[in-house]
Parts: sequence; C-alpha cells; structure tokens
Amino acid sequence: MALVDGGSVGRPFWLSLLHHLIVRPLTPTELASLEHKHLSSVSRELSRLRREGLVECAEAVSRQKFYKPTQEGYILAYASLRQGR
Repeated sequence: MALVDGGSVGRPFWLSLLHHLIVRPLTPTELASLEHKHLSSVSRELSRLRREGLVECAEAVSRQKFYKPTQEGYILAYASLRQGR
C-alpha cells in the first residue's frame, strides 16, 4: 500500500479520516471541521484514499457527497485501533 505518514506527529492524517468514517458517513466539510484542516487538504486525501480503494462515496445529497470506508478501509481502520494507533 502506498499510503505513508508524510511526517506528521501521531496518527497519520489518512488514518484519522478513516477512523472518523467508520462511525458514520461524513462529508469532506465535516471531516475538515473534525480534523481542523483546510477543505482542500481533506478533499485531496479523500481522492487518494479512493484511488487506494479505502473509501467510497456512500451517497450524494444535493451537492454534498458523503464518504464511507470500503471493506478494506474498515479492516485497516479497525486493525489500527486494535494496535492502539
């Protein structure tokens, strides 16, 4: 898997997004608010996670897209929680 931390301290950003998404589908705007990041950063990371097969669009309401983990994304997120990441 091509996903790497990118130098941040603590949990990698992409993994934090997956952890939020295992609770319920969220929009990029909601994720940006939860992570205190710019919307463009979240959108870029979601695109990368989509390419890696870890998230997918759950539904679109009006112009808002809700994202959720794929089965592989759930497995990866829960495995990291069990390891204490």
